[in-house]
Amino acid sequence: MPQSTHAAEYVPEAERLRCNLRTVIDKIAAHYGLNQRSYLVMRLGTNGPQCAYNPLAVRYNADSHDHWMSLISDDWPDDAGLEWPAGIPRPPKNSVDNPIDGRKSEEK
Repeated sequence: MPQSTHAAEYVPEAERLRCNLRTVIDKIAAHYGLNQRSYLVMRLGTNGPQCAYNPLAVRYNADSHDHWMSLISDDWPDDAGLEWPAGIPRPPKNSVDNPIDGRKSEEK
């Protein structure tokens, strides 16, 4: 019986999400001239998403992924000509509160 090629093509969802988060972090960190950890700490105030670089991280789940992607989306500099990575769904920007500096949108 011929072997199926589907198993070789399968990428676990957690790994796909991890890869997406790493791609987004790498791109925005490079834009600011920072390494990944410096970007996370200086711009987001946390190094939690760094677990995306550790395949053994136990804190990585869909909820934390969504939270971190939302924080990065809110911090994404739309006016600087930096394109969100193609093929990676982008969460909508938070229009009420800015998690980066804590100000309401109307205070800016």
